[in-house]
Amino acid sequence: MDAKVNNRKEYLKKYRAENKESINAYQRQWRAEHPEKVKEYNQRYWAKKLQLAY
Repeated sequence: MDAKVNNRKEYLKKYRAENKESINAYQRQWRAEHPEKVKEYNQRYWAKKLQLAY
């Protein structure tokens, strides 16, 4: 099982490195089309950070 997990991690790491530009372009496009979801995510993220800090 560990070898399978390692192989998958290595594959995904290599894939992300080779396709960095297209992945970033897709993410920019999605964020432009869904600003409300991005705002909601950021609010949840920072609320969680504040809870952990106190």
